[in-house]
Amino acid sequence: MQVTGCPTPLRIGVVTHDFAGPAEEESEAALRKAASAAQRAGANVQHLELPGIFAETWQIQANIWDFELHRALAWEYQTHHDAIAPKLRARMDETVDIPPAPIVRRCTPQTARALHSPMHYPIWMWS
Repeated sequence: MQVTGCPTPLRIGVVTHDFAGPAEEESEAALRKAASAAQRAGANVQHLELPGIFAETWQIQANIWDFELHRALAWEYQTHHDAIAPKLRARMDETVDIPPAPIVRRCTPQTARALHSPMHYPIWMWS
C-alpha cells in the first residue's frame, strides 16, 4: 500500500474506548494491522485518548435510551402493554419510573425545558 498524491503525509488518529469494555482479540489485531500498514505507507499514525466526558456519556447512554424508549412508545405502553414484545416490555416495566432529571442536568436550558414540555408526553408525564 502506497499513499500517493498527498503533499503531506496522511494523519490518522486511532481511538479506542476502553470504558466500553475490552474489544475482541480479532478486532484489536485488525486495528493493529491496519495502523501498521498505514505507517508503512507513510502515514503519521497516532493513538489518541478520548476525554473523560466520553466515558461519562457512555455510562449515561442507557438512561437516555430508556428515557427515549418511554417517550417513543408512551401510547403503546399505555394502551397495548401486553402486545409489546416480551423483552422490550420487561425493559420498559423495569424503567417506567426513571425520571428525566439525570438527563436534564446534562442538557442545555432549552433542551431541559423541551423535555418537561407536555407536548412531548401526549399520554403521560412524570411528576
